[in-house]
Amino acid sequence: MKKLLVLLVAVAAMWGCTTEKEYVTVTEMNRMIYDFTVTNDPYPDGWGYSNGLAPHFFYNFNFPELDQFLYDNGTMVVYYDDGNTQYPLPYVRTFEEPIGGGQVRRYTRTIDYEFRRGGISFYVTNDDFQYPIKPGEMKFRVVIIW
Repeated sequence: MKKLLVLLVAVAAMWGCTTEKEYVTVTEMNRMIYDFTVTNDPYPDGWGYSNGLAPHFFYNFNFPELDQFLYDNGTMVVYYDDGNTQYPLPYVRTFEEPIGGGQVRRYTRTIDYEFRRGGISFYVTNDDFQYPIKPGEMKFRVVIIW
């Protein structure tokens, strides 16, 4: 009898579950797409370097299009674009680089960003803080949707 009761409760619980999705159709979507490039030049045209407790490379862009309305009501998706693939930020990968004598240096690179009204900053941090590896030219794509 107990087994029958447990079976009935289980069937009732499963019967109450739904597998349907509700789809919402958006008839109008506003979006803006911006491409940013940080060069190999010295700062302020290329990467700056912060040599503090957590050394990192950075670049600050003026971004006047990011106003109070978009800051309050929009959403932002940012990608690192290597020309073949767009990687959503934050991007964290481990790399291996030959340093001579058959030895290699392994490090993890983190690429991230922060934004504020009127500006956006990109950061590259290598976990090998003793040997900072300059990121080189990098391209970023910013998509703002509201």
